[in-house]
Amino acid sequence: MKPLPFDNAKSGRWLVVALALMGLYGYLLPATHYFAAVPGDLGDARFNSIILEHVYRWLVGQDSSLWSPTFFYPYPDTLAFSDNHFGTAWIYALARLAHLSREQAFDLWYCLGSLSTFGCGVYAARRFGFGWFAAAAAAFVFAFSLPSLAQEGHAQLIYRFPIALAVLEGWRMLESRRLHRLPQLGIWIAIQFFCSIYLGLFLLMFLGAMVLIGLVTMGRYKSPLSFGNNGSLKNYALWALAGVLWIGLLLMLAKYHSVARAYGVGRAPEEIKSMLPRLGSYFISDRSAYTAWLGEWVRNVPMRHEHQLFFGLGASVLALCGYVLGRKDPRWSHVTCIFAGVLLVLMAVTLSVGGISLYRFVMILPGFNSIRAVTRVVLVMLLAVGWLCAVGVEIIMRRFATRQTAVAIAIGLALSVEILGYQKFHVPSSQWDARLENLRSRWHPKAGVAGPILFAWGSSTTDEPWLYRELDAMMFAQDAGVATVNGYSGNLPPNFGLPESCQVGAHRLADGALFVGIPSEQLPRLMQRLTLVPASGSCPDYTTAVPFNGPLPDDIFPTISLAIAGQSRHENSDEVIVKITNAGAHYLPALSTDRKPVQLSWQFVPSGGSPDPNGWNTRAPLNDDVPAGSSADQRITVALPTTAGEYRLVLSLVQDNVAWFHDKGMKPFVGEDVIDVPSPATTSGNR
Repeated sequence: MKPLPFDNAKSGRWLVVALALMGLYGYLLPATHYFAAVPGDLGDARFNSIILEHVYRWLVGQDSSLWSPTFFYPYPDTLAFSDNHFGTAWIYALARLAHLSREQAFDLWYCLGSLSTFGCGVYAARRFGFGWFAAAAAAFVFAFSLPSLAQEGHAQLIYRFPIALAVLEGWRMLESRRLHRLPQLGIWIAIQFFCSIYLGLFLLMFLGAMVLIGLVTMGRYKSPLSFGNNGSLKNYALWALAGVLWIGLLLMLAKYHSVARAYGVGRAPEEIKSMLPRLGSYFISDRSAYTAWLGEWVRNVPMRHEHQLFFGLGASVLALCGYVLGRKDPRWSHVTCIFAGVLLVLMAVTLSVGGISLYRFVMILPGFNSIRAVTRVVLVMLLAVGWLCAVGVEIIMRRFATRQTAVAIAIGLALSVEILGYQKFHVPSSQWDARLENLRSRWHPKAGVAGPILFAWGSSTTDEPWLYRELDAMMFAQDAGVATVNGYSGNLPPNFGLPESCQVGAHRLADGALFVGIPSEQLPRLMQRLTLVPASGSCPDYTTAVPFNGPLPDDIFPTISLAIAGQSRHENSDEVIVKITNAGAHYLPALSTDRKPVQLSWQFVPSGGSPDPNGWNTRAPLNDDVPAGSSADQRITVALPTTAGEYRLVLSLVQDNVAWFHDKGMKPFVGEDVIDVPSPATTSGNR
């Protein structure tokens, strides 16, 4: 058959370049604001930057431990709480060595991730047998379609180039019925795991579905699988490389497994089920200027931003054409059958209908029970969508052989127009710098204390997420070369607490010291190194606290009493000064060395009613020890009830994981003031 004009190398490569430039100028450069901003928000983008910076610092010798960064101090091996970027951090490191700033190096790393995914997508599609234009269209769908752009805030998912190469190698073996390319397949699978464990597991699902469907549909007329004979030096080298990569991969996964067991982290089945795709998820594209209306009918989807799974109008229509036309085409019928089948299998296995999903059986497999956002499987499914699009392009271009230029332009516009209408979001690099400068201006390490430990607490504004404060501290600690008890990741140490009060830093330090086995007598010296930002005279001095281990003696509970020494009203909360009196012979400790701290708790009880036994959900750690025969005041902030009625504030104490003081003889304190919460109808006229 005579080659089509768009199949020759010269014109075909120009089409590849044209779509690559569309991805670069239509999305990547605007998303990075031409390297003056960072894609995403102030959350995960900065977290990924911190991980990349840590690996870079370790490579150049600035950080001593790879698995134990300076955040979450003194907890060890916290790098294994999330993705580690082992497969791609070297790119970021080269950019940093070239004197790019943290933000510029991140942007370059981000752009190269999308471009490498596109480039390898073109290569794999060409080797698969598609013409230049069809290969470019498939790669564009794989790298730049709406579900890919919707994950711009999760940069750990940007490097997907090994997926296309692994599927290509799997297909070659399936077609030839020979396992001679098994080392190449193993190499690309391992590299994808090093780029992203999430995507590595989803790649295994894709390959498993492809092999299963391929064996069933082609088993009737293909020979049995065999290894074949290939004893070349190149083949031995590939086997050696695959072996080294898989040894490294297994060691890395073993590290993750041991860390998960040590910290007791994991995903509850209900948490995973809430993040499974719904049928409506495949219609959602909220940030598309042209197709957002398609998903407006979808309601009550948890974590909606994770359910942006609509492939795009152009990609969906072209893939549908590929399926309808390809299943009857002698050349592409088997390809169409297998990749349409893979797409349907992945959708069916992960779909949740009325809370029921086949994924419950997948969760049994090791590794898959740690994946929370199963919706991200779409990033692997896009390869099948792209190759169905390529089938459609091949057949349509041959049917309209006399009008190929017009058809090519129409297809290119259909695929790329949505990238232009996509509402990109990014944060100016100057905002990253401003937040660090704000922290730097208030950083005043204690004089004469070596090795300060940072704890940034509070929030710059009342409406920003708590994790922003953690990330501020993590970035600043990296730049300053100090440790910090702040931390944020895919998992957290047990009882980590939110950075909303200055006491939390001391409790994190005490719990971390317990975890690593630091003797309790060394804890006061460790507390001396803790430096609070912002500094506050109202924060307790834990250097004088005497840590306690185990349950408190039973005779101390009835000797403790509580009272309200002061109370002031704010808009939606009260500031309460609680007087804690210890009439016993044993001190009431503020610090525990075995995660059994004493904490204040409170609830609002309807006037004339009794406390709800299940209503003690609030906590405030003690500021300081309360010695025997003395009392201490502690200030707490309590949120007012939101339901109309009359209430009284009731106070109690708890030793976590041991007992409630009111169950051991202490009387809960009931406030005298009646708090009247009016109904909305009463207050609406005053606004």
